Amino acid sequence: DYRSLIIVISNLERDEFTQACENSNLNPISYGNGVPARAAVDKFKNGDGDALIGTAASCGQGIDLPKLIAPIIFFWRPGYDNPNDPASQFERDRFSNQYWALQNWRVMQKLLQVRGRNVRNPDDLGFTILVSKQFEAFAETALPEWLLPAYVKDKTFEECVSEVVNILSSI
Repeated sequence: DYRSLIIVISNLERDEFTQACENSNLNPISYGNGVPARAAVDKFKNGDGDALIGTAASCGQGIDLPKLIAPIIFFWRPGYDNPNDPASQFERDRFSNQYWALQNWRVMQKLLQVRGRNVRNPDDLGFTILVSKQFEAFAETALPEWLLPAYVKDKTFEECVSEVVNILSSI
């Protein structure tokens, strides 16, 4: 019963999630096929849809979803660069043993951006569920100190969703 933002990395994942939501009788809002990302975000902010599904590049930054517009954010996985990409190969050659530190720093910055869509200060209410176990390597380090008490890493996906629903239903 709560609207959410689902952040994925690729357009293929976005399309697959949109289809999965439609198959589950949810009403997803997304972009593509002539619909710009900004238009999809505006529709969602105006109350359309159960979930806004977008990539980290298009919906992971620059949008504001305060006041329970999307109290739950699901961030599917970190978006590490493709190691076969020429830019990645250049960075691996250039930075050698610091390459993975650079990659982790980038995904940490992306995590902070995604998390900031519904929580921008200690007075805001919002939840970010990091779905992939890959986040455990850096999520705690990436969070500002005021959010550390809220970070939980030893729960299953189902336990996280259940706890979030319980908290939201008590408001």
